[in-house]
Amino acid sequence: MEYSIRKASDKDAHGIAKVHVETWQSHYRGQIDDAYLDKLSVEKRAERWKEKLKNQEPGTALFIAEDNGEILGFCGVGPAKDGKGANNTGELYAIYVAQDRQGKGIGSDLMKTGLDHLRKEGFKKAVLWVLRTNMPSIKFYESKGWEANGKEKTEKKDNVIFDEIGYSIEL
Repeated sequence: MEYSIRKASDKDAHGIAKVHVETWQSHYRGQIDDAYLDKLSVEKRAERWKEKLKNQEPGTALFIAEDNGEILGFCGVGPAKDGKGANNTGELYAIYVAQDRQGKGIGSDLMKTGLDHLRKEGFKKAVLWVLRTNMPSIKFYESKGWEANGKEKTEKKDNVIFDEIGYSIEL
């Protein structure tokens, strides 16, 4: 399969939102409330992505994998959000690959690109958060050298509870 990876622009917002919503709706069934997943809207998510891409914070980047204009997946990275890490800690904010494109190396390539960006920005370590019940993603991260760091957090968004565990990797 031929695809390229590049930094996203606000013009990519709809394609990113489509991958984002569709992967959440397929991958998180049984882990997140179905009613919440059913309400997700590509159009609303596209508006949020467009705004985020127009106003990216320093050190952050969003990369997309695409094939002939079709967005196959994306990866977002930047400074650690929790602010508790040293200034040398970056974060893998998100990584999603369209359901029908998984298992083809796209996620691995996106992650490598994102971690390379963090290295270039001077980060020495990266963290990520993953749903405790998300075993396929946990296995993927562990296969790439990420290790559970013992951190946990529970967030509530739109009356949905997200029970997450932290992972870290040295860059």
